[in-house]
Amino acid sequence: MAAPWVQAYVLHQRPFRDSRVIVELMTEAEGRLGAVYRRGSGRKAVPQAFVLGEWQLAGQGDLRTAYAVQPLVHYALAGQSLFSGLYLNELLLRLLPREVPAPELFSAYGAALEGLRLAPRAEPLILRRFEWACLETLGVAFSLTEDVAGEPLRPTGRYGLDPGRGLYALSSRGEVGWMGAHLLALAEEQFDDPAVRRVAQALLGKALAPQLGGRPLAAARFLHDAQERSP
Repeated sequence: MAAPWVQAYVLHQRPFRDSRVIVELMTEAEGRLGAVYRRGSGRKAVPQAFVLGEWQLAGQGDLRTAYAVQPLVHYALAGQSLFSGLYLNELLLRLLPREVPAPELFSAYGAALEGLRLAPRAEPLILRRFEWACLETLGVAFSLTEDVAGEPLRPTGRYGLDPGRGLYALSSRGEVGWMGAHLLALAEEQFDDPAVRRVAQALLGKALAPQLGGRPLAAARFLHDAQERSP
């Protein structure tokens, strides 16, 4: 019986024993998988990152055997969009264990790549949407309109974040936090204001930090907010 074909995005690849490589794949039904693929005469080269393809996979567990691949869609990213794509891939590799089904995150990843390809200037919104999708998949998303006590956010109030729980009102003016007006604008995805973009990046970065074990992402140092590149 022939091995089944599975649609998957390529996240990463690395050499493994002679002519073989280990490819990290993102699938819809089974989440992130690893696969061993043997390069050689008559075989297609392993697609680079940002390619959706059909993979013929066999075996069980989080490391499969890949017999063949047929590329379907290549999301050609360049410049800052390329770094943003690498950031998305690193997030998935760091946050999502192998063999954890995440169909919503699979869809969000495809939408993010398409967005970066078609509208690179919308990068801040695209990245924040994907970060939020990661928080939802991990079960640690929180309300952007209410605090942990269930009280509506006040535009003039200031709030801090308890990762894994949510926003809380700051009781002292000396505490550093975020304005309620900016958080409410973020809830509505109103990204025209540079201040809202900065709040979104800092807030979601803090929310993701515990899930990343406190270690920053390598690709993050190449990212810059859109207003820094605007003429």
